[in-house]
Amino acid sequence: MSRLVINLIGKRFILLFFFINLFTVAESGLAGAANKLISENREYAFNLSNFLILFGPNAEISVEEVSKLPDSKFDFNYKNFNDNIHQSLWLKLNFTANEGLDEKWIFEMFNHRAAEIILFVEKEKSGFVAIDTIGLEIPFYERNLHHRFPAFQIPLKKGNNTIFIKYRSSSYLGLSAQLLPYQHYINYSNRYYFIIGGFYLVLFILVLYNFLFFLSTQDRIYLYYILFVLVSALECLKVDQMGFAILAPDYPAVNYFLDEYVRVIFVFGIIHYVSYFLSIKKLFPRIHFGIWCTFVLFAVMQSIVYYVYPGMPFALAISEIFIFSILSMLLYVAVKRLKQGYKPVRIFLIGFISIFIGFAVTYFYYNGWIRGNHFVYYSLFYGIGIDTFMFSFALSSRLRQERLEKERALISENEARQKVISQMEENELLLNKVNRELEEKVAMRTRQLEESNRRLEEQAEMIRQWNINLDKENWNLNKTIKSLKIRKVMPENLTFFQMRELFPSETECYNFLSEFKWVDGFSCKKCGNSKEAKLNDFYSRRCSKCGTIESITAQTIFHKLKFPLDKAFYIAYAVFMWKENLNVSDLAREIDLNYKTCLKFKMKLEDALESRKKEGIKIKSWEDLIFEN
Repeated sequence: MSRLVINLIGKRFILLFFFINLFTVAESGLAGAANKLISENREYAFNLSNFLILFGPNAEISVEEVSKLPDSKFDFNYKNFNDNIHQSLWLKLNFTANEGLDEKWIFEMFNHRAAEIILFVEKEKSGFVAIDTIGLEIPFYERNLHHRFPAFQIPLKKGNNTIFIKYRSSSYLGLSAQLLPYQHYINYSNRYYFIIGGFYLVLFILVLYNFLFFLSTQDRIYLYYILFVLVSALECLKVDQMGFAILAPDYPAVNYFLDEYVRVIFVFGIIHYVSYFLSIKKLFPRIHFGIWCTFVLFAVMQSIVYYVYPGMPFALAISEIFIFSILSMLLYVAVKRLKQGYKPVRIFLIGFISIFIGFAVTYFYYNGWIRGNHFVYYSLFYGIGIDTFMFSFALSSRLRQERLEKERALISENEARQKVISQMEENELLLNKVNRELEEKVAMRTRQLEESNRRLEEQAEMIRQWNINLDKENWNLNKTIKSLKIRKVMPENLTFFQMRELFPSETECYNFLSEFKWVDGFSCKKCGNSKEAKLNDFYSRRCSKCGTIESITAQTIFHKLKFPLDKAFYIAYAVFMWKENLNVSDLAREIDLNYKTCLKFKMKLEDALESRKKEGIKIKSWEDLIFEN
């Protein structure tokens, strides 16, 4: 079945390409020779063969000089034209008008890549005068006619008519134009803008619709489809020149940038959507890597052409080769997935081949291999439109297939569940029998265990009482030992290292300070509450009533201490023992502390000692200096 579908798609591709060329050839045949007869009030198409083209050094001369040149001087040789930089051409167009035609006619050119187009018409007394100047380098609203393509209103006189066009562009191959009455032009423009507005409205609805789907399913494929629709809309805005009028009408430089980079962004969106839709990264990792490498080279090449080497030979051909390489790899993976039986690919391929054809026809047109007309010029536009809708249908098909697969999985799961339930019912019967036997044994064993548990509880209660008594004895013993340590500090001539034997760590110092400070229990300094709440910090207390947190060093002489507490203990001891005879330099060296720090803390202790003497407080030991007044 999949091979038949592939053959049908291939045949349709060939037929469609044949009709494109047939339509193009037919249109070029209708174009006629260099001098066209305007006999009715209808549209007349012109292409490259209808123009006389002057190129070379003479292209810089004035319109007066050009109008005097014979037709034989218009000997344009396309081999001398570099299609990667802007060059100037003089175009001459001759046509004959019959009597009884409308006076106002519109001459419209379809090349949106031209940097500057100046159209000159013949006046009876003034010679040839410029009607308007239009192009990508000219702000949009400076045009006389605010139309998406360069459009000039020209008077049509009976008999021979000649117009000259100064044409500056990077491509001479987009020289397609049409001449039509003003009333036809208005009707055609209104019809076109109505249709194109509906097209962009549909794109907006697709974006909104798929965004709602994403919110409900959280499937990233809908975000990638939204990205594809947005970049497709941007590409369409570039192709039909609506972007110039809507996005940046007063900034022509933006249009140059978009003209170079929209195609890169568009290919980026295609890769993201197709890669996720076809699971290329998971199923074909090497091809996925090759696609992204090709895209990076394509983006780098576009940057080089735009910023570094604007006149690089064969830049357009190289760019199209990169695009066709990426699209070919994506098309190859789509065919492989179709062979694997992935049904949503059938609809996807229709849309993808349409955009492939659009790129191909656009490439053939800009390389001069086929003649231009409305269908050819808008081939990529049509391809994008078909592709957008087909991709949407493909998403719906994918959603249906996933739903069917989930339903099949649920049916299989239910069947398996029924088998499990039947087996569980059989097992339940066996279990009931076994349980009755076990209940009798368990009841007997339970009585035995209850008796054992009762004896164990009695023993546990006895052991608990012993542990409580033991904890009380340990607490009293620790308190006695700490009291002995405090009393040992008092001997005279105690060295710093001897004191460190009593307080081997800062933890011991903090423990001593905690017992000394809260010997009568905790009391909040703010509200007087005697109950404290638990804190992760062992050396702080928090009031259970007002929440005030009190540090262990608060209201002591050690508050905001910047050096170890054991050294502070020894300085307090030394100040108390030696008073005026204390040598600060020797003390600083002994405890390995900065002299100024040691002196500052010594003076603080002496101030505390002096303060207590003035208040009549008798100082019996260095611990009496701990609390501040």
